[in-house]
Amino acid sequence: MAQSLLLKAGGGLAGIDAGLAKNLPGVYDDLFSVYTPGTLLSFWVLVGFGTLGLPQTAVRAMGFKNTKSLHSAMWIGAITCSFIIVGMHMAGTWAGALVDTSNLPTSDYFIPYIVQKIMPVGLAGTFLAAPMAAVMSTADSLLILASAAIVKDLWRNYVVKDDPVKVASYNKNVGKLSTLVTFAFGVIVILLTINPPDIIFFLNLFALGGLECSFFWPLIGGLFWKKGTKQAAVSSSIGAAATYVFCYYNVHVAGINAVVWGLLAGAVLYFAVGKATCKNGLDPDIIKNCF
Repeated sequence: MAQSLLLKAGGGLAGIDAGLAKNLPGVYDDLFSVYTPGTLLSFWVLVGFGTLGLPQTAVRAMGFKNTKSLHSAMWIGAITCSFIIVGMHMAGTWAGALVDTSNLPTSDYFIPYIVQKIMPVGLAGTFLAAPMAAVMSTADSLLILASAAIVKDLWRNYVVKDDPVKVASYNKNVGKLSTLVTFAFGVIVILLTINPPDIIFFLNLFALGGLECSFFWPLIGGLFWKKGTKQAAVSSSIGAAATYVFCYYNVHVAGINAVVWGLLAGAVLYFAVGKATCKNGLDPDIIKNCF
């Protein structure tokens, strides 16, 4: 639908071609003068297969009722996402022909502006509700994930442990604790958004890159490599995140995003530490349950 509306508003393919040449001459004449091959490769990693490491995606995958459902979701999701991503990129490219970005305060205004320009009022409201719903879905997933990590993973395993008294108290109050921790995280997020950056897009990409570097190899390695150990997961997560932050501010080579260096460092640490710490043979319970 967006593509057809853009074609109509832009005067067909010929009109869009002329609009792109006018509004985005640098990108139109020579894409690689604006985006280096390293930059394009980095974004393929950052918004492509690197998203397998996002914890909010992994948590949802854990909700499948059986293996058959998971396998079905893999090919259904791949086809659906391919269709959506191709359409989104095409619509985004064509939209550049209708908007002179120099007149916008920041690029964050681009989508609301173009939607209001090419769509009727009611349809525009519905269309703008979609990204808002996606934002809310991601935000609530991350809040629940953060709360569960504190209350159920760290507090339960390292504070409560197997003490019968503490376990009984924990089981009685786990709901209240989860609610309080989730509320606390929500308040912190609200406070941090009082003075947001000018371009939220880059903040979002920075956060995605950090999450991918921290969780990609522990998740993927844990699923497909039999010698993966907790030491490998922890070292990979910390090392990759530290490498990502350092390279983001200090390493600028051929336009390559820091997520590439973070994932490479995480891979080296995961497999090296995993091989070094798996000296007593493979855990038969893990092999039985996971492989």
